[in-house]
Amino acid sequence: VCQLKNKVEFKSMEDADESVNVKLAFVLGLNQPHSQLTILQELMQLIQNKETVDALVNANYKEDILSNFAQGKRTNVHNCIKEGLVTRELETDDEIKVFYDILCENLAKYDTKPVHTIEELLEFKNDRLKNECGFFGTFLDNEMIAGSMMFYFPKVSCAHTQYLAARQAYNKLSPMTYMYYSMIEKMKDLGYKKVSWGTATENLGQYLNTGLITSKEDFGSRYCNNLTYYIKGE
Repeated sequence: VCQLKNKVEFKSMEDADESVNVKLAFVLGLNQPHSQLTILQELMQLIQNKETVDALVNANYKEDILSNFAQGKRTNVHNCIKEGLVTRELETDDEIKVFYDILCENLAKYDTKPVHTIEELLEFKNDRLKNECGFFGTFLDNEMIAGSMMFYFPKVSCAHTQYLAARQAYNKLSPMTYMYYSMIEKMKDLGYKKVSWGTATENLGQYLNTGLITSKEDFGSRYCNNLTYYIKGE
């Protein structure tokens, strides 16, 4: 199986005028002259299994998390570890409120606010979504300097990041990078195979934020396109 760095355009066997963008290429080496049909049938069954295809697409994400990061991100994480940063799950309502303050401070520089109110987050944690979401904080000398909120989707083995934020006063330490690293580590320990960092677009998906997507790719991430469907009124 060849995992291509960039998608390569192939012509469809069914229609030579139709092009197909390929990410995985299967190179067949046969030692029996008449086994091609059998092998192709088995291969077709294989690639119809979404979990198998996802595993092949993500097969290059190394077990050692940091080895997937860009050099600058690895350096940031090592510096955070040296400074004694620790990430753990948030347990109390007061801790959630501190995280929310960090989030509001972080979003204020973009002249925006969180989608959810603090009351809604507390309701999620304590009642409505207490098994479907989790809150985490990164601490320096018992002070929370970064935090995140995760949604859990066990059926597809994916954890989605709703919020990630850090105190601006600690930007030189790059606690946000450590938060990304910690979330991969924590979600892996919980048994999730994928972590979603959310969108990297603006204006309802019309514009790509190249700086944001590059930053996310520096953690070894891959992008995918999400389709949006509109229902026309009568």
